[in-house]
Amino acid sequence: MNISINGRHLTVRQDLRDLIEKKLSKFNKFFPGGADASATCRSEHGDKIIEITITYAGTMFRSEEESDTFLTALDRACEGLERQIRK
Repeated sequence: MNISINGRHLTVRQDLRDLIEKKLSKFNKFFPGGADASATCRSEHGDKIIEITITYAGTMFRSEEESDTFLTALDRACEGLERQIRK
């Protein structure tokens, strides 16, 4: 899976990058031919927001979650993506 991680108006630390890559690599089992994933992190009004988009064979799966921390938002976004993919 090709993963790109971006930050809007902030710099994404290496430990958060590693965690995002680890979480998104679990989706490899659903996409045998490989997929493209994009994660964008941003902070607005004290809230941390993560947007994750996975594109595979013309189909797009997208999840955006907002929380107090990036870790919680990442967990919720991955759960939402997994529900979409299984459906």
